[in-house]
Amino acid sequence: MNLLLIAYEFPPSETSEAIRSLKTIRYLPEYFDQIHVITREIKDKSKNITNKEFSEKVHIHSIPDNYQKINKIFRILGTEYYFWWIILAIIKGKKVIKDEKIDIILSRSYPISSHIVAYYLKKNSNLPWVGDFSDPWTQNPYRNYPTKLLKIIDKKIEKKILQKMDRIVVITNYLKQLLLEEYHFLSTPKVKVIPNAYDSKEYEQFLVNKGNDFKSSKFTITYSGSFYGKRSPESFFRSLYEIKKKNIEIYKNIEVVMIGPLGKYKYLIDKYDLTDIVTNIDHVPHDKVFEYLYHSDSLLLIDAPMSPNMFMPAKLAEYLFIGKSIIAITPLLGESADIINATDSGKVISPHDIKGITNTIEDYYYKHQRNELITKPNKDLIVKYDVKVCAEELVKIMKELI
Repeated sequence: MNLLLIAYEFPPSETSEAIRSLKTIRYLPEYFDQIHVITREIKDKSKNITNKEFSEKVHIHSIPDNYQKINKIFRILGTEYYFWWIILAIIKGKKVIKDEKIDIILSRSYPISSHIVAYYLKKNSNLPWVGDFSDPWTQNPYRNYPTKLLKIIDKKIEKKILQKMDRIVVITNYLKQLLLEEYHFLSTPKVKVIPNAYDSKEYEQFLVNKGNDFKSSKFTITYSGSFYGKRSPESFFRSLYEIKKKNIEIYKNIEVVMIGPLGKYKYLIDKYDLTDIVTNIDHVPHDKVFEYLYHSDSLLLIDAPMSPNMFMPAKLAEYLFIGKSIIAITPLLGESADIINATDSGKVISPHDIKGITNTIEDYYYKHQRNELITKPNKDLIVKYDVKVCAEELVKIMKELI
């Protein structure tokens, strides 16, 4: 079998979507004779993820996207239609399908441009097509349309795309239900759920050597990821401020590492007078993030205060693999809460519950002081978030169509 993957975001890009594709593509060659990937061209040769990581069965076709200013305008309009790249990717895709005897098409978003390309390739070739969504499209609460007309147009395009797909993959049951309620023409069997996953292979060498020993003597809490939209660290920072006011000894023995850009929320560190314990590192290479997480005492998860929470952050899968106690500031109803409660991987607290967050930090601190901060998660449930298991499920879906 030969597979054509359409993924605008793909290594050497280091976006979360590119990393998600990287994890999957490592294991798909076990099931396919040849895999052809159409992606965007990355001109920055300093990126630390290279094509050498892939099997010889994987062939990368990089398409230039030279109109970034135009792309930016479309993003402002709430859409992700990168027209120049779409046109060139369709032309390339038609040639690859013809020359390489492709059996099935897989497209991944974000951005939606990948699905637009696959839509036209499907129309031209009538090959089976699986569309993979890491986030909802027009129903994404983080997507802002400046006018109602733009959203109406986008929904019409979304409907045509979903109708043409043979199978649709989303990352949570909440997102599946959202689609089924919005588009009644979709059937339950057509929409599949494959969660974000961890890849133990990424950490094999580190676990052998145990990484660099930069473990702090303080109680260390680490967050990995970015902040945007309504996802804010304010409730966590405010809780640290409350601890500082009532128990300075605990406060002085806490260290917080925030990996990833804080963006518009960076001022909160000064607002709550936390510069002495909070360190913000804008960028850490993906393969180094694990080292920080591994040497932490507790891992911090923060979701937007929107209930139910439909999303499963990619970092949550990695947190589960690492096995440290998680402080999860997330709606009590939602995917993150469901996973953490089911796997017994940490404590779930509402973003609005400052007292609950404060008490959890203090409780974890005291347990750390007594060497009792030990998590015993349900490994039988966590294994379902192994990328090998998820890749097998994806292959099963594709084989049903060929």
